[in-house]
Amino acid sequence: MGGKKNNVLAYLAVVALVAAFAMLIFTQQASAGTESPSPLTSAVSSVLVYSNGMAFVSSVAKGEVALAGKARLRIENFTEMAVLGTLRAQDADGEIYWAKKYYEEKTLTEKNERFLSFDELLNQSYGKEIGVETKDGKLAGKLLWVSDGKIAIESQGKLVVVSDPEGFLLDSGQTMKTDEKNTTYYDRGLELYMNAAKAGQHSVLLSYIASGAAWKASYNFDTAGGLKGTGRLAAYAEVQNNAGEDWENSSLKLAVGSPYFIEGISYYPSPSYQDAANVPMMESKAAGASAAPEFSGEESGTQYIYSLSEPATILEGEKANLKLFETKADYEHDNVWESGGSVQQVMRVKNNAGKPFASGVFRVYESGIFAGEGMIEYTGDGREAEAKYASLPQLVVKKESSQQGSQTIGRNVETTYSVEMKVESSAKEKTPLTLRDYMAYGDKVELLSSSVPAKQLPGNKLEWKADAPANANLTITYVYKVTTFARYY
Repeated sequence: MGGKKNNVLAYLAVVALVAAFAMLIFTQQASAGTESPSPLTSAVSSVLVYSNGMAFVSSVAKGEVALAGKARLRIENFTEMAVLGTLRAQDADGEIYWAKKYYEEKTLTEKNERFLSFDELLNQSYGKEIGVETKDGKLAGKLLWVSDGKIAIESQGKLVVVSDPEGFLLDSGQTMKTDEKNTTYYDRGLELYMNAAKAGQHSVLLSYIASGAAWKASYNFDTAGGLKGTGRLAAYAEVQNNAGEDWENSSLKLAVGSPYFIEGISYYPSPSYQDAANVPMMESKAAGASAAPEFSGEESGTQYIYSLSEPATILEGEKANLKLFETKADYEHDNVWESGGSVQQVMRVKNNAGKPFASGVFRVYESGIFAGEGMIEYTGDGREAEAKYASLPQLVVKKESSQQGSQTIGRNVETTYSVEMKVESSAKEKTPLTLRDYMAYGDKVELLSSSVPAKQLPGNKLEWKADAPANANLTITYVYKVTTFARYY
């Protein structure tokens, strides 16, 4: 019996010890959570900007911690565009174990001291002795009321009404008043909880993915004209900072490539390359002098990273246009007709820059005159970029298609089509032209004949190279067969 009693007492002692330990931990955590947080000052040190509205940001936050042990740190106005799940925080002098965004409503009281107005002075004189100057002399008595330029006083036991008084003698009393105005505002930012190894100065390294930053490439290509030759290609990067914080004297990098981002800021719209009317944008153009900062580039996995040689400053809400590189490039001019469209002028440029071309706007200048612009796709080193930059109204292509016949062989159906493409030219000289058309889809598609040799491309696509004569017509006809196999179910 005594043994059981001792076991029970031992068990109760263990429970009490565990409860006391839990209470101690809770008290420490509560203490860390209720004490005044230590303020940190944060500055962005580097930004890697992607073209799809996201950026990888690194920043340094510095501040004082009063005591070693559990501490609460606070960065006021930390960007709301940061994806909290991507935040990584490190302190060489402590362990950061929790991070949260805080949002607190606060009241700001503004005090303004001023002199009382005449009406306010009169109001505080009701029921008191005053002096009144009139055109007939001076009166003294107790102020009873004031209305429409008239006052009433009690003087020597009589009610005296005075119209248009010329002056007053009032007991000075209170002549100053303090007005208070309360304004509600919201304090927001980032709060970090840590076990500090020491008191004093701490430096926290932060990195995170943020929405609202983007860049796009654009290209200016200068030629002397002609169907082919060598031109001068200048590439630019337009960088937009809507990421909720300033990039001041920050290392700037631009990524050619689009990694996937699963998490994002859902309420932030996809980046647009047109300025929104309600978002003020300040423009800054990069100088073209040789002493200007330059970008260097290197491959990083499947991405190509441009790094600016000097720190850049792009404040929140600004966008800047920076030169990426300049190089010579071989080109070939062509005119292209795609099935169902109009004839367009095309510039094909060989990429021998030793780096990829990011997709973007490609502007063509011929002998210093703007000739048009079009989009190019991502173009790897050694590949050829193609930009459709202007229409060519002097060439018109008309297409007619007809079914020549259809027959059933076994359970399969063969259908033959004839297509005529007529090129009407009002150009004053012979004009090179590339035509691209599509044959109908089927289980088996065969080109039977063509009046001008055709090149077969994937996807039942045909391509012809021809010269449209000056002020004359050119007709191309071709015949093809489509076989549809029987289906057995």
